[in-house]
Amino acid sequence: MLMRFFYSMLPYMAAVLPIILLWRWAVMRRLLARGIQTNGRHETGLILFVLLLVGLASQALIPGYVVAEKGVLFSFWTGPLTERLNLVPFHFIKVMKDSLRLGDVQYVLTNIVGNIIIFSPIGFFVPLLWHRQSLMQVTAIGFLSSLAIEVIQLPQDRWTDIDDIILNTIGALLGYALYFVFCKAMPRFTDSFKVNKDETSK
Repeated sequence: MLMRFFYSMLPYMAAVLPIILLWRWAVMRRLLARGIQTNGRHETGLILFVLLLVGLASQALIPGYVVAEKGVLFSFWTGPLTERLNLVPFHFIKVMKDSLRLGDVQYVLTNIVGNIIIFSPIGFFVPLLWHRQSLMQVTAIGFLSSLAIEVIQLPQDRWTDIDDIILNTIGALLGYALYFVFCKAMPRFTDSFKVNKDETSK
């Protein structure tokens, strides 16, 4: 199931890759004109990070759709929001226990583990690519990004779940923990992904 989501991201990532490359080429020209030097590892990491964000957006922000004779038809939720809304924190723990008891491991992998994994790149790449990104800042970025996604999903034919925000934030924290391990084990390697001035990534 998790690989199915990954494969469904690939067409979107492939479609925007030329645009991302053109954007970074234009930015690098502007930076060089200002005397600001970037490097290959930073650019490669940044491009990969943006591609992963595009993949995330393709699965979390684009409404469900079908291709019909009249064109592309998007589906939106027309019933009461309460039927597609969970505001009870940590309800996923009960659901996970029930699913495991019934042998539904796929549900746990997709909805629990998947929500964690899909946000871990945010916790890893943000401090890897930019200077002075603390644990609190990365946590806030993960939390606010997830909150924005859940709000955008409100009118869609999707669940809006506070537990998704919790799991996504945990994913960002785990990504930061992975970065921290790399930073301690290979400080020169992780430092090589950064550039001399923060404004180079603006």
